[in-house]
Amino acid sequence: MFFFISQGFKSAVGVKKLADLASDRGFKVVYPEIVWDKSSHAGEYGLVLGEQAFCEYVAQEMEWVLHQNSVRYLTELSFAYLKRVVKVDTLKNIKEYDKTYQSGINYKKEIRPADDDMAFAAGIYNAYPTDISDDTMIVRSIVQNWEHKYLYLVVDGKVINGYKSQHFSLHNHIGYSSLTSDVRDREGKTSKDFLEDFLAVNKAAPGCVFEIGMIERSGWAIVDTYPVWNTQPSFFDTEQFFAALIASTKLCRAK
Repeated sequence: MFFFISQGFKSAVGVKKLADLASDRGFKVVYPEIVWDKSSHAGEYGLVLGEQAFCEYVAQEMEWVLHQNSVRYLTELSFAYLKRVVKVDTLKNIKEYDKTYQSGINYKKEIRPADDDMAFAAGIYNAYPTDISDDTMIVRSIVQNWEHKYLYLVVDGKVINGYKSQHFSLHNHIGYSSLTSDVRDREGKTSKDFLEDFLAVNKAAPGCVFEIGMIERSGWAIVDTYPVWNTQPSFFDTEQFFAALIASTKLCRAK
């Protein structure tokens, strides 16, 4: 069994502990720098961690399926879970929508590609990118004033671990033992409560990461969702992160 880790993630917080755990569990930890001969390894089970392009390349070569929530996932959710409008459409249509409703012209916008081809870099923009075509599909939302943010690992629809990601430190790690001290909204619910209520009625990838935030005067909302294999372990519990990473990878076939 292999565990491929990109050079870019090699020195990230928590990766060494994760690699040591994988090694103890029988995985051969590899930090590939060049393209390798896949012929002797394809079809063997394993894991991958790193940048999206790196992970997708490894998965293709090794014949794995990497689970993640669709890039359009947020756009299919109800307003109750987002507390803001998240639109997906062509760049041309979204710019026309903004002109009509004045919803995005004079505000910072969070924009990312709506497809997996990564036609441009996801990020926060003052104006729409000018170096992409008008028929490019994008996901757009107005940047919010987030008061608190938390990252959670989800496996098979269950929250297994989390920590406060905004202004985080080792002292506000919120593993299961301290989740009760989490910030609460006007209804008395924590970010974990909000996510668990969401997962009770909505499907998610077998292994994934959710970011939950508190919007000023609006309450808890889903900030975004990420693949486990494209997430740095940081202050997640190492065992729980490893379990989520396993849940996020599937072997297409056996040798």
